[in-house]
Amino acid sequence: MEILTGLFEGERRQLTYPQTESRQKHHFFERDRLALLIFSIGELLSQAQLTVYLAIAYLDNLIKLKFTKANEELTAVVCFLIASKFNEVDDNIPKIRQLIKAYSYFSQHKLSKEEILDAEVHIC
Repeated sequence: MEILTGLFEGERRQLTYPQTESRQKHHFFERDRLALLIFSIGELLSQAQLTVYLAIAYLDNLIKLKFTKANEELTAVVCFLIASKFNEVDDNIPKIRQLIKAYSYFSQHKLSKEEILDAEVHIC
């Protein structure tokens, strides 16, 4: 429960991330869109709430490390996969094909198994 509380607090702190007003609006829009993608995939794949918040925490850390727009959705999906591997029981960790299918419900962009695996290695 302490972990979840810490993640909730981290989520609240994101609202005061110091940037210029226009960059801040863009940052929040993109981050919120990606967080919604993570929430939606988590719900579709019946993941624990902690898994979803861990994935968003990973995403927030990557955003701070000069994350690029070209791969933002792939990064969000991989953050979700890493969080699932960390927090879920083995039977509930999504297979790559399940993750690709879940992602396809929320985006017109297609992801491949190779893209996901390469990004996972790069992020970790």
